[in-house]
Amino acid sequence: MSTALRSFSNSELLTRTRALVARERGITIELVLHLTEVERRELYLELGYGSMFNFCTSGLGYSTSAAKRRLCAARCIAQFPAALDLLMANEINLSTILQVSRLLKPGTGATVLERIRGKSQREVEAIVAEYEPLAALPRDRARTVVVRVPASTEIAVKPIEATDRRAGDTSRSLGATVTLPEVQDRNGPKVASPSQPAMTFERRALVQFSAREDVMNKLEHVRLLASHRLPMNAPFEQLIEFLADYFAEREDPKVRHERREARKQNAAPAAPNTSSARAIPARVRDEVFLRGNGECGYVGPDGNRCGSKHVLQIDHVRPVARGGAATIDNLRLLCAHHNRLETERLMGRSGPPV
Repeated sequence: MSTALRSFSNSELLTRTRALVARERGITIELVLHLTEVERRELYLELGYGSMFNFCTSGLGYSTSAAKRRLCAARCIAQFPAALDLLMANEINLSTILQVSRLLKPGTGATVLERIRGKSQREVEAIVAEYEPLAALPRDRARTVVVRVPASTEIAVKPIEATDRRAGDTSRSLGATVTLPEVQDRNGPKVASPSQPAMTFERRALVQFSAREDVMNKLEHVRLLASHRLPMNAPFEQLIEFLADYFAEREDPKVRHERREARKQNAAPAAPNTSSARAIPARVRDEVFLRGNGECGYVGPDGNRCGSKHVLQIDHVRPVARGGAATIDNLRLLCAHHNRLETERLMGRSGPPV
C-alpha cells in the first residue's frame, strides 16, 4: 500500500487523508454508541468482567487512556444526548469530554458542554478550573525511575508498573534491582570494569500526588506515634510502608489465618450464630477469602474469570432464602457487581422475599 501511495498527487493524497479522518471519526462515534448500549445492558458482567473499564482494556484490548476517553464519551451521551450532535459536528472530542467529565452533572452538564463547544484543550482546562479550582493540581501518578545502589544489595528483578491512580487500582512492585553486564574489552573477551565494581541499579517508583493539609497532619501524627519504631523524621516511603504493614497485619484474611493457626488453641471454636442463617463466622469468611485467592470467582460463559479484587463479598451459592447455609462448600467470593448479578439471576430483580 505504501508504494501505491507514492503514485498519488499531492491533492489526491490530501483528499484521501481527509476522507479517512472523517471515516475514523464516524467509526469512533458509532463505537461509542455501542459501548453505551453494552454498559446499559451490563453485558460485561455476564462475560466475567468486574467493570466496563476492565471489559474495554482486557476484553477489547484498549489502552487505559483510550478506554477512559471512550467510556467518558459513552456515559456523557447516555446522560446528555445533545453531546452526540456536538461530537458528530466535531465541535467537541473525546479528550475534551474526558477533561470535563467530573462536571457533567444534571445541574451543570448541558451548560458545560455548550461552553466547551469548539474550544481547545487549553481553553477547556481554564473552564474546568472555574468550576473546580483544585483541578489545576497535578494528577496522581507513579513512574519508574532507576537509581544506583551498592552491588551487595542485589536482588531478583521484578517488574514495576507505572499507573495513573485515577484510572483505578494496579499492583506495583518496588525495590527490584538489576546488575549491568560485564564490560566488553576491545582487545578480547569480556572483563570486569577496572575502574569500578559491578554496577547495580534499583527500580523505584517516583510517586506524585497532592494531599490536603489535614491529611499531612495525620501522617505527621502517625510518624510521631510510631517514633519508637521508625527513625527520626522517617521518609514518606518508610512511613507509608509502615502504615500498609500495620493495616495488612490486622485486616488481611491470610495474615489473620496464619496468626490463628500459629496460636494453635485447643479450645473449641466458637459456635456460629444460629439466630440468623446469614451470619458467617470470621474464621469461615477468612477461609473463603483464602480459597478464592482474594479475587472474584465469577466465570463468564466463554471461560473469562472476573478476578476483580475490589469490593469483594461473600456470596451464598444456594441463597439463604432457598435453604442455603453459611458453610464453606456453599460460600464463594464475588465482587459486588457479580454478587448482584447472581442475586438477580436466581431471585429476580426484586430480590428475595422479605
